[in-house]
Amino acid sequence: MPPLTRRSWARWVLALVFLVAVAQEASADSNRAPRVLALHSFNADPERLSAFDQITVPALEKILGRSVDVYTEYLELDRFPEDDYRRILIRNLKSLYQNRSIDVIVPIEFQALDFTRNYLSDVFPDVPIVFLSIESSQIQGVSLAPNITGVVHKDDWLGAMREILRIHPDTKQVIVFGGSSPMDHENLEEKRKLFQHFENKVKFRYLTDLPLLDMLAITRRLPSKSVIIQLSFRADSQGHTLADSGAATLLYETANAPVYSLVGRNLGRGLVGGPVPAFQERYLAGAKIIARVLKGEKPAAIPIQTAVPEHPMAFDWRQLQRWGINEKLLPARSLISFRQPPPWEQYKWEILISILIGLAQGALILALLVQGSRRRRAENEVRDLAGKLIVAQEEERKRIARELHDDLSQQLAAAGLSVSSIRRDMASSLPKEYRKFDELQYRLTSLHDDIHRLSHALHPALIETVGLSAALRQYALDRTELTSIVVDVKINLESEMVPHDVALCLYRVAQESLRNAVKHSGTQRAEISLNEFGDELELVVRDWGKGFDSQGKTPKRGLGLTSMKERVRLAGGVLDIESAPREGTRIRARLPFGEALQTKTMTVRSGVA
Repeated sequence: MPPLTRRSWARWVLALVFLVAVAQEASADSNRAPRVLALHSFNADPERLSAFDQITVPALEKILGRSVDVYTEYLELDRFPEDDYRRILIRNLKSLYQNRSIDVIVPIEFQALDFTRNYLSDVFPDVPIVFLSIESSQIQGVSLAPNITGVVHKDDWLGAMREILRIHPDTKQVIVFGGSSPMDHENLEEKRKLFQHFENKVKFRYLTDLPLLDMLAITRRLPSKSVIIQLSFRADSQGHTLADSGAATLLYETANAPVYSLVGRNLGRGLVGGPVPAFQERYLAGAKIIARVLKGEKPAAIPIQTAVPEHPMAFDWRQLQRWGINEKLLPARSLISFRQPPPWEQYKWEILISILIGLAQGALILALLVQGSRRRRAENEVRDLAGKLIVAQEEERKRIARELHDDLSQQLAAAGLSVSSIRRDMASSLPKEYRKFDELQYRLTSLHDDIHRLSHALHPALIETVGLSAALRQYALDRTELTSIVVDVKINLESEMVPHDVALCLYRVAQESLRNAVKHSGTQRAEISLNEFGDELELVVRDWGKGFDSQGKTPKRGLGLTSMKERVRLAGGVLDIESAPREGTRIRARLPFGEALQTKTMTVRSGVA
């Protein structure tokens, strides 16, 4: 073997570098994500993703187990049918994708397939083509190259029209609503041939080649027993382009007759229903075919598949209710969407929660009522007990006062007389002890007077003998004599006939009020006033002492104030206490005064005695 020259070495090195570069490119190409070019026939819907992006792409990535690079082009062939536009499209697509290796081209709808077959074979030579969303009649008689396969579906308008007329047996007129573009005309002529089978039963009126507003005005005032069939609508007679969904929405909102159309994404916008063109099924079947091609199968080995819908027709339950259509008239296996569940199923949890809350509230209210009833019963029992205690107290005071007056007072009087007699007898014989007998007689007399006053304080007998006014005056006089306080009495009554219970209650209020004034106020003057106001008596006891904060914490003064309030309450009256520091105290008691009150208080008194 001859030795290698320098030039030979260079050639071998270049060849090796080239082989390495080719191997790296092949390896990189095999590891990249598959590239799919989707060609949509018309313009994009700005409100939502295309069915291809929403259904096919996720299904394809799931089958492959990897992501897919999708390039999307909207050809808008309906808006620009001119040949010049097609040449511009070809030039743009070539400049965009000539440096990208496209693995599969997916034309969506027949117009995109026709454009791809006739114009893109040179731009994408031998690239597999998988078409979607094409009605089977559109490719009948069309010669397809070996690199083309796809999915077709069948729009069964013949069977659908038969079912629509069965659902509306009294139909007199069928309005066929369609656009004015060449594609709209093509679609309408296809349906006209199908609808000829029914022209002997109903009248067909083809509403097309008019401005959209004029067409909507007609559908707004249709005679009764009319039905509307909506076909494709790309543009009206004035050339105003409008997507199917836009024209359909206006039609559904204004028409005074039920509207039927091919069911797709328009169901739920006001459409009653129509034949189902295997919408979901066609895009899922397309994902399976694209996956097979990406895995290496030749399109020629994959036959064209026909997507079959699960349901022959679909309906909007809300529109069935709106137009009074009986569900029993719908064809078998129909899909009914947007059915509103009964209130129980729709608001089950809300109803259960409301019931539980209601039961809890009811139980709480019942518990509060029971507690309130028990509390009122306990309060009544306490009040009855307080009334019985007050009555028992008065009876015991009366008994003690009677014994003091009739027994002890009499004995003290007798002892005083005996001492007086002994003093006279011993005056001459024991002059020195005479003064002691005087002191003893004075003390006996004072004790007799104190017991007499105590007897009257325990049971003011003057109330029964001379009345409330005289008893108050006598008590004020006694207070003035025993203390340094001057007590004024002002009485203004039309009648002295005051019921005993009322008189005793007012007397005890005055008694306790003056006792508190003497003990706590430090006053030198007090006043008792008794006035009659219609059917009420008002007793006011006032002093000008140091007072207290009646709005704050009440000073500790035993049971005096509490006893006064309870007495007045049992008598059916109200007790008010007004006081302020260094401004004295004013106690006011108002009691009902009259025959009815007398009967009431006497009944209470006799009941608790």
